[in-house]
Amino acid sequence: MAFIILVVFSLYLAYVQRASSLETVAVAPVQGKQAVPAIEPSVEVEPNFVCRNTRTFHAHLENGDLAEGGIDVYPSSPDDTNMGLVVLEICNEFSTSRKVAAVDYVTAQIVYTPCVGRAIQVNRGAWLLRSNRVNSFQVNDVHRLIIAGVGNFWEQDYGTFIINREFTEHEVFEMLTTALHDSFYRVEVSLISESRGKLFQKFDFSLAITSDPRIALQLTEIKTLPAKEVCRQLETFLYEGNQILKVFPTDQEKKPADVKKIDEWEKEVVRFITNQNPDGLSVAAFLSDFPMVQRGGYAHSSNWSSLNRLTTRLGRLKESIDILRK
Repeated sequence: MAFIILVVFSLYLAYVQRASSLETVAVAPVQGKQAVPAIEPSVEVEPNFVCRNTRTFHAHLENGDLAEGGIDVYPSSPDDTNMGLVVLEICNEFSTSRKVAAVDYVTAQIVYTPCVGRAIQVNRGAWLLRSNRVNSFQVNDVHRLIIAGVGNFWEQDYGTFIINREFTEHEVFEMLTTALHDSFYRVEVSLISESRGKLFQKFDFSLAITSDPRIALQLTEIKTLPAKEVCRQLETFLYEGNQILKVFPTDQEKKPADVKKIDEWEKEVVRFITNQNPDGLSVAAFLSDFPMVQRGGYAHSSNWSSLNRLTTRLGRLKESIDILRK
């Protein structure tokens, strides 16, 4: 019996010694692939150019420099140092949705497109500080871009002009301008950085020039319409033209006021076509007797009798409407 007790005790003692000699080994976590943070693409911070307003300023020449201020917006005196200017107020506007950058050396390319004829391109438009560049356009800065003006630089009555050449230190202001001879232009303004080859923003406006009772300039932003609205407006013009046609007197009975109705209707249609560029109808085609002639381009029908001219215009409208409806 004593022997059995001794064996059991020896086994127990061996167990206790073995258990006490065991060390707790911490298990290291498995080293897997570490998560690599996503690399976000770098976003270049850009300016935020908006057109705040179109305004008319009176300006004058002071020792050859262009300065604000004068007697009247559209002067009637023969003093050729006074002029009226139509400008765009361009702002590098602060935004809460993104960061806005200041930018240096901004230039404005301006293209003037008449209803009929060749466009005039000004590579560096003039800002109202006698400069063709804005050296520093900080956030919320506002600078005024000259679109057109009224002045007397050609030894004649006041006329409309644009500044189509760059300012230089010694060149007189008159030599920087060219006259506008049409009554309506589409004006496309592109704000660019020449050094970066970057187009920042583009604006489209219509410039209407009236001369009754005095010369006036009206600058209106163009809103591009969807095709359905373009078609609807052409249908309105078609209806109005047909109403003129119904009551138009014979050649023997017509008066200047009757012809003027056609002229005014035609001008409104031409302005709309110039602004919206509807499919299947250009100003040249609208003002022609044939869509195309074999030689000599479009044949202008301004010398036709009034009725033939009106019916031809209505036919061009009808053709364009049919194209838009397809």
